Amino acid sequence: MTRMTKTTLLALAALTIMAPASGQHPFEKREPQPPLAEPVHPAASISEGDAWTVDFGFNQVITRQRQTADWEPDGPLRNNRLIQNATLSCKVESIDEESGVATISADFERLLIIRGDDEQQREFRWKTGDAPAGNDDPASKVFAALSTATLTAKISPTGRVRGVTGYDDVLSALESGSEQDRAMLGIFSQASFGSQLEMIWRSGDLAGVPRNVPDQWTTTRIASLGPVGSIRIEQANEIQRIEEGKIKAEGEITLTVAKPAEPAGAGAPSIELIHEDGKGKTVWNLEKGRVDSASERLDIGARWSLGEAHLGFTMRTERSLAVR
Repeated sequence: MTRMTKTTLLALAALTIMAPASGQHPFEKREPQPPLAEPVHPAASISEGDAWTVDFGFNQVITRQRQTADWEPDGPLRNNRLIQNATLSCKVESIDEESGVATISADFERLLIIRGDDEQQREFRWKTGDAPAGNDDPASKVFAALSTATLTAKISPTGRVRGVTGYDDVLSALESGSEQDRAMLGIFSQASFGSQLEMIWRSGDLAGVPRNVPDQWTTTRIASLGPVGSIRIEQANEIQRIEEGKIKAEGEITLTVAKPAEPAGAGAPSIELIHEDGKGKTVWNLEKGRVDSASERLDIGARWSLGEAHLGFTMRTERSLAVR
């Protein structure tokens, strides 16, 4: 796989890592609920001293195959997988009186990272009470530094993350690491962790306006794919039920690729989506002013071309969050 191919796949993978999730949970199939007499008012609530335990889960599988110009198989199927699971204890340490911005600390209680392909697998496991990881390979140093780091986030009153610090030892360990070591950080990288925390208050942009059954709204974001163009991610959400102090919403996700505004030239790749499908669900706790859970499943099939090189690939990404 060429460096340009890796860059394109990593860009697509980053979209699923950083995109706001809206949950996938096994709700019972029940009769539609009629609207309430009055709407409810979900709003983010962040108070000094608040504390939660948060379980994060992420599972991504990419299958790729070299193909001919007519998109016939021209090589073996190859698979890559990234699994990340962690439990973090979070606490609101302080809130600025003027801006309302909260300072939140997050410490790992448990961390599992597995990255593998058809030939090998790398794994890191750690939980509170374990001795520090003694492996001297660069990846283990990176994850050992991450597991013992105290991460600090600045969060607005509406749940928007304005920055995450605490990565100094992780970044130092990465200096001797590889591109793959960086990729293994996934949702726990400094660039991505803020968007994971935002899910607690901003999953599906549900909060901040009155809601009733069966309200519908759409969230949209556009992300760059470099020379390939950009990708538009739309999520159509609907309130399914409001009961027992919880709002339950479902979402359908669609993606479209837009070519660059100006021709990228002969040396730039092109990408075509063949199929895409995504679903999500969110459970919002009205009393606590945050989600109880949120998760997401996204399936993508695409064709990538650069000159005489052609690649077909599929990607399934599942991620989840539970707050307790």
